[in-house]
Amino acid sequence: MNRASVIAELARVLQVNETEAERLLRAFAQVLGPIAAEVPPYFERYFEAQIQRVLQSLADFKEDTNRRFEEVNRNFAAFREDTNRRFEEVNRSLAEFKEDTNRRFEEVNREIANLRQEMERRFDRMERWVLGFMTLILAAVLAGVFKLYFGG
Repeated sequence: MNRASVIAELARVLQVNETEAERLLRAFAQVLGPIAAEVPPYFERYFEAQIQRVLQSLADFKEDTNRRFEEVNRNFAAFREDTNRRFEEVNRSLAEFKEDTNRRFEEVNREIANLRQEMERRFDRMERWVLGFMTLILAAVLAGVFKLYFGG
């Protein structure tokens, strides 16, 4: 890892600009300079490996998060499709119910019309019968009146 990439990575991790990261690195070098001579050479490789492991963990986390978001989106899309399908079924059932109700009302209206026609026919027949019967009663009354007054 070269000096520029270390400064850039440090600036990114600390969320500061590269000038401030370089200033911080120089301050650490002044404070840790005597100790740094005592650090074995493999420490830098170990530190780089640890940084790479953390970066890989972050990349894995990002990939896992993206995968889970895609899974949530798929589940949401499936939920939306299922909900739409169920609403379509409910709408279809309501339409069938409406058609059935309209058909039944039409049947009731036809039955009422048929009953009205039957009642009118029966009233006509009854009217003729009453008129005929009244005619007979009137004839009998007139015959009685004629017999009483004219003949005896």
